[in-house]
Amino acid sequence: MAFRYRPVYGLVVLALALLAARVPVAPASADPGGPEVVHTETGPVRGVRSDTDRSFLGIPFAAAPVGPLRWQPPAPPESWHGVRDATSPGNACPQSASFSGAAVDTEDCLNLNVFTPRHESHGLPVIVFIHGGYMVSGSGREYSAHRMIARRDVVVVTVNYRLGALGGLSLAGGADGIAGDYGVQDQQAALRWVQRNIAAFGGDPHEVTIDGQSAGAVSVCTQLGSPLAAGLFQRAIVQSAPCVGDGFGPWPTRDQADRQGQTFAAAVGCPDPATAPACLRAKPVGDLLAAQSPYQWFPDIDGEVLTSSLREAFDSGHFNKVPVLITDTRDEERLMVVQQYGYGTPLTAEAYPQAVRDFFGADRADQVIEHYPLADYDQPVLAYAAARSDYDYICGVPTTAGLLTRHIPAYAAEFADETAPALPGIPAPSFPLGAAHASDLPYLYETSNTAPAFTEAQRKLSDSMIDYWTAFARTGDPNGDRRTPAPRFDPASQAMLRFTETGPQPYTRFAADHHCAFWDSYITW
Repeated sequence: MAFRYRPVYGLVVLALALLAARVPVAPASADPGGPEVVHTETGPVRGVRSDTDRSFLGIPFAAAPVGPLRWQPPAPPESWHGVRDATSPGNACPQSASFSGAAVDTEDCLNLNVFTPRHESHGLPVIVFIHGGYMVSGSGREYSAHRMIARRDVVVVTVNYRLGALGGLSLAGGADGIAGDYGVQDQQAALRWVQRNIAAFGGDPHEVTIDGQSAGAVSVCTQLGSPLAAGLFQRAIVQSAPCVGDGFGPWPTRDQADRQGQTFAAAVGCPDPATAPACLRAKPVGDLLAAQSPYQWFPDIDGEVLTSSLREAFDSGHFNKVPVLITDTRDEERLMVVQQYGYGTPLTAEAYPQAVRDFFGADRADQVIEHYPLADYDQPVLAYAAARSDYDYICGVPTTAGLLTRHIPAYAAEFADETAPALPGIPAPSFPLGAAHASDLPYLYETSNTAPAFTEAQRKLSDSMIDYWTAFARTGDPNGDRRTPAPRFDPASQAMLRFTETGPQPYTRFAADHHCAFWDSYITW
């Protein structure tokens, strides 16, 4: 089965963009009188200091991928003379317009942001966060880590990478061909920059954790499987996108990606395979953005960045063996069905069977309905969203953790705060969003102009989650400080940690609650 593109997932792009809309990554309490200068390999940068941390924004980690560098592996950044201002975020990578802002067509976007404690430090663990957005939207500038750093001494880096066709296009064409997976290579270039420069910011280049959510989690999975990423990180956190065992289908081969690339090239006005690469490199960014939405731009098995499927890599042990923490949110796809059923016409009991048939196919619809009967849910849409959540996201968590734990320490957790604050910019739908996709992010990182409206219990939960994340970044084990134990994953018991509105709890009913035995009978990739 090929990777399934779903137009409804455009709402995920919108929601994550709204979640992070117009984020001031410099803290509101920044002291203009307290600049900080740090020397990098390409020149000194001046950041800004607050009462809790220092921020260095928009630092180039690779050359602008423009002109002849479009659809080429990232090249080294150029040096500069004098002290570079790093008090404002850099450009986001090209992406289409959304409610959060206008389209971005500036290809000079390969920059990152560094957040470090206010006091001078050395040898701190480093977390590199890779943003989501379905590989077509988002940017590192939309996330900051002021609360995380105020609570625990860590260095946090947020990164950009090429998106959409500019980051994922693959197109055969001899010496002039386009090999694909450029966004993944950008992430690797950022990690190499971290290796060379993070000590100057107080971080330890030998204690690097990569953390990604949604498409960022897909990126982390890819880095686990990529031989080109060997040695660039020592831990990995995967939030809301399991590496294997999910309902999206296997990632495309190079041949499949090339065929999609040729179809895309023809849509842009470059139908001749012999000249399509050169033709595409001459096209304005706007033309590429306008034509890319019917396609998916996730990584493909190109033979270099990825040499096998992730299931094959994890099963054989041929992957970057580092401790892994993998998480989901309990109600992942309530966010995805909002556009379809959250406003206007609701999903009725009479329409529920047809909705299931349309999504899962007639051959399995009756079984899905049997496992998700309407009597078990307050509204039909909640049954529908639960089935999709378990299939597309959630049951891949124990599958992935089970494969990994044979080779490395693996831990699993579920975010299940049913009272999580509503995502900014999403009007209240006709059903509760609960612990929807991306609802865990504000508990870890700043993601909007307005601080989350946390209750005291949610603030404590946020503190606990930060403690687990940073302990894992420091040691590869999220436990410590008399916290509720996060058990190393055991495929037999499938016990894990659950983050609820009353705090972290042991969780032993994951497989039963999410009907994973049923979904495992369908998902083999």
